[in-house]
Amino acid sequence: MRAEQKKQAEEFAELMEAVHDEIRKAIEQGDIMSAQTLLEDCQKGAIALGNMIEKAEGEGFITVRILEEYCELVYQAYSRLSEGRMADASEIYKALQKGLTRIGNSVGQDIKTTLEVVFLPY
Repeated sequence: MRAEQKKQAEEFAELMEAVHDEIRKAIEQGDIMSAQTLLEDCQKGAIALGNMIEKAEGEGFITVRILEEYCELVYQAYSRLSEGRMADASEIYKALQKGLTRIGNSVGQDIKTTLEVVFLPY
């Protein structure tokens, strides 16, 4: 994977951390619609990141599997909110953060960057 793509993946993890905080605040304030919208955005972002990694690293790469697990966590949180079951904001936040930590660790350790050099003889 190119260094620029890896940097995008790392920036995704930082952005999602801020989004998780907003989800927690929305749930605590009872704004379920906003929380669900943010969860949808998290899932779309994770899918886009997974597609980028899969294209660069190949199908079945470990980080892609971790992203799929993260998407499942997001879906479960969304379902709990949709069903009207009052969810504990800190519980959802902790689960999402745990998944995000796994993504960040995998991006940092499992994805190797490649250096591309072009020689232009004059």
